[in-house]
Amino acid sequence: MDSYTRSTSQPKNGGCYSFPSLKVSEILQCMSDLQIPFTEADLMQPTMQRVVPIYEAFLEIFVGVGRESQPSFAALEILEFPDLHQEAISILGFQRQLRKLMCGVGMEDFGIRDIVRPESPRLRRIISAVINFAKFREERSTKMGEFGR
Repeated sequence: MDSYTRSTSQPKNGGCYSFPSLKVSEILQCMSDLQIPFTEADLMQPTMQRVVPIYEAFLEIFVGVGRESQPSFAALEILEFPDLHQEAISILGFQRQLRKLMCGVGMEDFGIRDIVRPESPRLRRIISAVINFAKFREERSTKMGEFGR
């Protein structure tokens, strides 16, 4: 069993960040609350074109990193045909930023495949992890606000 299959049910870190997979209705409601356009069709039949804007929104909301603030690869200009490599370098940089977020929310096995070839059960697990983190962060932030009063 590869790490992609193994960790769809249990994170590699021994379950330290276990979280429930949310129901479709809960996911749709939470995505609406986060103001991220998302439909049941996006979840059931995900495509790269549809998940990239969702992942970009997650980075913007939780990390404060937008698409335009992604690091550029300066060495690209020394390559003979830089245009051929631009998209691949961009996707890899995006995946690197996204991977940091996903490790923080308990999806330590998040990889490039989750971007370029998303699968419905896996996407549901990823979004559940992010929503669980969002709820945890909101709860902690509310409690911290109470201490400040």
